Amino acid sequence: MSIVNTELAKWVDDQITASGLDDEVGLLILASLDGDAELGAYLSEGTSARRDPASSGASVEDAGGTFLTSVKVEGFRGIGPATTLRLDPRPGLTIVAGRNGSGKSSLAEALELVLTGETYRWRNKSTMWSEKWRNLHHAHAQVRVGLVEEARGPVAVATSWADGQADLTVRETRTQRTVDGQVQPQQDGLGDLGWSRPLEQFRPMLSYDELGALLAQGPSKLYDALASILGVEQISDALKRIQARLKDLKAPQSAANTQRKTLQAEAAQLGDERAGDAAVLLNKTTPDSATLRALATGTAAPPAGPIGALRALTSVAFPASANQVAQVADQVRSAVASVADSAATVSQRELARLEVLEAALQLHADHGEMNCPVCWRTDLDDDWRAMSAGLAADLRRQMSDLANSQQTLRIAVGELAKLRAFRPTALQDSPLPATDDAVAAARTAWDRFLALPAGDDTAAHLARADHIETQVRPLLDSLETLRATAAAELDRLNDVWQPLASRIAAWCDAWDE
Repeated sequence: MSIVNTELAKWVDDQITASGLDDEVGLLILASLDGDAELGAYLSEGTSARRDPASSGASVEDAGGTFLTSVKVEGFRGIGPATTLRLDPRPGLTIVAGRNGSGKSSLAEALELVLTGETYRWRNKSTMWSEKWRNLHHAHAQVRVGLVEEARGPVAVATSWADGQADLTVRETRTQRTVDGQVQPQQDGLGDLGWSRPLEQFRPMLSYDELGALLAQGPSKLYDALASILGVEQISDALKRIQARLKDLKAPQSAANTQRKTLQAEAAQLGDERAGDAAVLLNKTTPDSATLRALATGTAAPPAGPIGALRALTSVAFPASANQVAQVADQVRSAVASVADSAATVSQRELARLEVLEAALQLHADHGEMNCPVCWRTDLDDDWRAMSAGLAADLRRQMSDLANSQQTLRIAVGELAKLRAFRPTALQDSPLPATDDAVAAARTAWDRFLALPAGDDTAAHLARADHIETQVRPLLDSLETLRATAAAELDRLNDVWQPLASRIAAWCDAWDE
């Protein structure tokens, strides 16, 4: 958790309240001030550790005013025997002057090293500066800094090296406070002082080199330095946290949008009407992913271009098999033969005699015995009625057989007529050059099948039966070739389209998510 200055947090909260922002936005801003973990918790769970900004950093006291009282240096850089610089601890400007080589830089570098762990002047120098730090004419090396904190009391910070130790970093640093006149036990390091942050904001020494470098690095670096000094860089840190989280949250959509543009460019160059439709959809900043997915997975309605026509050609079929056509032809021939056989035994003369005989029998039944009204020589008595009734029954049976045969022929001719299916519109045009020959062959075969001999007599019936039986096989063969050709061409186009379609479908899932 970062330590936020109480006054700064309160000021930010006041600005949030005055701006009229929603509570959710305000809590997010305050969470971003607290640190990455707090911001993450708020974004993931919607919970905030606080609303009262005064609670921010309440466990750590703000550093108060601190003044330098003395710097004692021994065996460091140009200083051999212990040298002490005493200062008056009060506000104002203190000038330390002296001739070149008098030890001013050694005192300043020793002070900066003890308090910050490094010196700016050595940062960009060769390793000789950090390796040749010990004074060759003095065996002991130590730095002791005296300070006083407002309302707290004196503080002593001391750093020492073992005799003969050449490594600058191998040193011992201890601090000791004096509270109410009582000297407290020494503590290791500077941690208990709470000065880490203040020392970053208020450098104990700002050398000419450091000030010149700061000005030379440009406005951005200068702004960062001033923000640190003013203590408002925590607002910049909070803004950076929010920007980083926003970037992370937008990253999947940004990646999907980049991929959308790539897919759109590929689809536009593919030369497939499905890809063309996909390119139009993908060209929108917020594409219709449902329509796009249906197009990519093949669940959408068939397109109106070559793909839809090829799919239609793969389904073109004649409504009957070769065996069914042969059965209809045989039925026609059989019915024609049956009619011929029945007609051979029944003539028009016999039909006329039957009508006269049946009329005489009806006359006898109605009026009894009498002379024949036709010849006047025959008596229409009971013997005549018995003989004539048998003769009439035989003639009627022959007439019924002929009628049945004729009915069978009409049915067979009707079944033959049903085979005259109209040629499908799919055979009207070829969708691609690769299917031109197959479509033309199927169209010609279908038209030949439909070209039945004209007429309504027995010879025409037999000729039509022979025609359909002869033409059905070439028609069925041409349709089979057409379906195979269309399927092969459709497979070829799918082989080109399918990889892109799979990527588009996967993209739709990512986009929706």
